[in-house]
Amino acid sequence: MKKGIFTIAILAISVINLIFNIVIVFTMLPGVSKTNKLVTKITNLVDLDGNQVNTDEQGEIPLDKLEGLSYEATVTLSTTSDSTKFRYAKVTAYISLNTTISDYKDKKKVFESNESITVSILNEVISKYNAYEILDNKDKIRSEVLLKLQQKFGETFVYDVSFSEFNVQ
Repeated sequence: MKKGIFTIAILAISVINLIFNIVIVFTMLPGVSKTNKLVTKITNLVDLDGNQVNTDEQGEIPLDKLEGLSYEATVTLSTTSDSTKFRYAKVTAYISLNTTISDYKDKKKVFESNESITVSILNEVISKYNAYEILDNKDKIRSEVLLKLQQKFGETFVYDVSFSEFNVQ
């Protein structure tokens, strides 16, 4: 008899718990949805992504719409006060270009014909750092190179910069 009463009590408590969970979900869901929309609007307004390229509604350009070019540079790093020995960084930069812009073919020809400008920008940015600082500041270097390339060739044309090789000697 006691087992039957306990079973009915546990079943009743489980049903009540289920009902409360359903009520909580349906009362909280609209608020969370509104908050999510508000946060999305604020981040788009403030541009917290750090991405200065015009993109589609999702905020990113699909990978099949990007084309990459690879550039190598050997850069003499700045010296530290305790060392007169020169240090070098061998860098391979992969630059992603946005193929969705209207004059992409023309801009790509200009970009490819000015390889020395791209390598010069890599040298200019990377040579500011010494061998000890450079490894801790890869993201800062990447964003600075990206910004300079976007200023030179257009914000919508140069989409991203990444480093596939970054060796310091």
